[in-house]
Amino acid sequence: MSARITAAAPGNAPTSGTATRSGPVTSRQRRAGLSAGLSLLVMAVLAGWANLAVLEALVVPDDATRTIQQLIEAGWRFPAAVAAMGVVVVLDVVVAWQLWIFFAPVDARMAALAGWLRAIYAVVFAVAIAELMPAVRAIGALDGTAGRTPDAAGAAAVMAHLDAFHTLWSRGLALFGLHLALLGLLAWRSRVPRWISVLLGVAGAGYLIDGLGALLSGNYALDLGRFTFVGEVVLLGWLIVTGLRREPRPTPAPQPTQPRQGRVDPPATATAADRRRGARPAP
Repeated sequence: MSARITAAAPGNAPTSGTATRSGPVTSRQRRAGLSAGLSLLVMAVLAGWANLAVLEALVVPDDATRTIQQLIEAGWRFPAAVAAMGVVVVLDVVVAWQLWIFFAPVDARMAALAGWLRAIYAVVFAVAIAELMPAVRAIGALDGTAGRTPDAAGAAAVMAHLDAFHTLWSRGLALFGLHLALLGLLAWRSRVPRWISVLLGVAGAGYLIDGLGALLSGNYALDLGRFTFVGEVVLLGWLIVTGLRREPRPTPAPQPTQPRQGRVDPPATATAADRRRGARPAP
């Protein structure tokens, strides 16, 4: 038995969904999907720049002196990258909420679970970012010195904070992977194309393996998420396109037509005068 996807607030959504893939995307879902897609797009830009262009480009594992020197020379980029990741945390919560609204008509409980997993992951990510704040302050203090050369203890402390950030973030990816896996299941049962739902499942599996690997082994370095992230990127594009698409205007119902009244011929028994007047003869 199937039911069409209908607009529903998350609190009033059905506890389980059997929405057909042919059901329409409602205006509420369209707005939520557009908000989630645009937020994911901003997140991709900020996180990509902060992680790839700053942290991974400047942090050299097992070389504290060179790492700190490069962070000092980077100037404003290191604290700006930390601030950008803080914005990503806020947007993660927004995306969790909007995707909950979008998928609640499919399965309210699963959509809520997926949203909570992403929200908890955002908290873990925020705790990881907090580990970078002492490193930002230490680099800022070194930037004002004449030689700008840290001592061994200061360099070791900065590297410890950088390592703690990476460790916490890597372990939190297990929650993010579960979130994407549930999104893949919800997408499979919704209007989202099934090839996108498959990519979401693959992305979730990659992040889940990375998170569990970092949790179980301190030497884990496979980093599958670098290659399986495509599913979320494709989803954000589909959400934006769907949200910007014009809703079809409802076709007005045809007005009922009144039956035309035909001419009533006078009975044969009428007189000629009656027939000329079009009236019935008197009884």
